[in-house]
Amino acid sequence: MTDEEKVKKSRDPIFMVCLVVFLLAGCAVIGAGVYDKYLAPDNTQVNDGDTVTVNYTLTLYAAYGEENAAVLDTTYESIGTDDSILKANDFSKTSYSTFEVEMGGDDVLIAFQNALLGHKVGETVKIEVGVGDGYVCADTSKVVDCTQSQTVSATETMTVTEFESIYEDLNGEAVNNNFTSKYGWLASSSYNQSTGMVVITYSPEAGKSYVNYDGDFGKVTLDVSAVTASTITFTYDVEYQSTGSTVGNIEVQMIKVDFGTSYFYITSVTDPSSDGVADTFTCRTCGEKYNEVLYFEITIVSIE
Repeated sequence: MTDEEKVKKSRDPIFMVCLVVFLLAGCAVIGAGVYDKYLAPDNTQVNDGDTVTVNYTLTLYAAYGEENAAVLDTTYESIGTDDSILKANDFSKTSYSTFEVEMGGDDVLIAFQNALLGHKVGETVKIEVGVGDGYVCADTSKVVDCTQSQTVSATETMTVTEFESIYEDLNGEAVNNNFTSKYGWLASSSYNQSTGMVVITYSPEAGKSYVNYDGDFGKVTLDVSAVTASTITFTYDVEYQSTGSTVGNIEVQMIKVDFGTSYFYITSVTDPSSDGVADTFTCRTCGEKYNEVLYFEITIVSIE
């Protein structure tokens, strides 16, 4: 072996070690690059000041998908147009789109905004908003005895606009029209050209019962006892669906009793005989979403 070969041979192990170290270092750098580009999670999350686009469903009585849940509002057309999904009385959606939330603004419930903080695009948040943190109105509650006689006027006067709004299915035919009124009994309308007003004359029969509401939450019947030229006298018959009990009262899924120019919501009943028919009921005039626990299911679509 020559001296030159000895030198070369002595360098080979050193060269190989260096080459291995170099290759390993290169792989480490490349690996780090691959991880940063393809494996690192998106840390974008909702913060104060962001504009957040969401889809949501708002229900009463229980969270969406649970027993008794009634949809009051939704951005999903598939939910809003599905007749098999229980809807609240005041559900009136006709168009559907995502909803924008200005974080820190005063147009959306604080509880709704707080639920979004820290969450990312694609995540779904479910929240229960207590009465004090939801929509609040003055207490208009009163108790009605179902055996106590009620009276309403046998005639009613309203504008053409009011009439057409209440009786949309009549296609604006306000003159000399016979129809079933919002009370459930028959009525006729006439137009007073000098005043520009519509006069409705109600014509129920004493001793007969008329259904005002018959739906998912129960049934309300008006039992007419007397009819005169000026007044109609009746009592209420209320069948209900219970959502739970409190002391002395049975909470119900709200029933909207709608008389056209006035309405109220039955919120609870008493039924000592437990026959499913109320002896008394508590009602209010403020909207269905007020002074109620609200259940939201929210999915974040985008954050800006």
